[in-house]
Amino acid sequence: MHKAFLRAANLKRWLSKAANRSEGIKRCKALFDKIYGAKSCDRHHEELALADEDYVKKEEDKATPDDLKALVASPHVALHARFRSGGIVYARASTHKGNSLVLFYPDGNIDSPPIPGCIQHIFSVGGKTSFAIQRYRKSASNNLDPFARWPEFRAQTWSTTQGSHSLEIVQISWIHAHFAQLSIGQDKVVVLDLREM
Repeated sequence: MHKAFLRAANLKRWLSKAANRSEGIKRCKALFDKIYGAKSCDRHHEELALADEDYVKKEEDKATPDDLKALVASPHVALHARFRSGGIVYARASTHKGNSLVLFYPDGNIDSPPIPGCIQHIFSVGGKTSFAIQRYRKSASNNLDPFARWPEFRAQTWSTTQGSHSLEIVQISWIHAHFAQLSIGQDKVVVLDLREM
């Protein structure tokens, strides 16, 4: 079942990439859309063309939350429930847990592997929007990877406990992708990169 899901997701992603479509593949995509009721690619791109700023409902400047004070010099910040960039919606954990789970490059270093974290705040200072993210810790069980037998299923175990990591500022360009998680213990989760699906 898992392999069928991955194959279907990969086919769907491949068909959606306009740059890779020949005339024959365009016809196949149109046929798939008719059969399975997917919305057309053109309509999808029209929806993404909406200005990202129109999606963000800015709250008034408020006093900087206590957990952000150590990271932000400003006594007031504009807080947001959601933010959309490049057609992708991000949300703080209190608004939508799924849209708050992101893989990001620590300190913006794209040479390091992305790590999972949960967006706690989306805020703007001086017109620049940033995320305050709670980083996950590597699980002790990462040394004994239970998913090594399935290379096409790129999952890892992580710990959601805070450990030594408090909130950290993450820029939007440092985000790699959203991830899905499954709890397997009190503070342990299985993390799956949704970009790989």
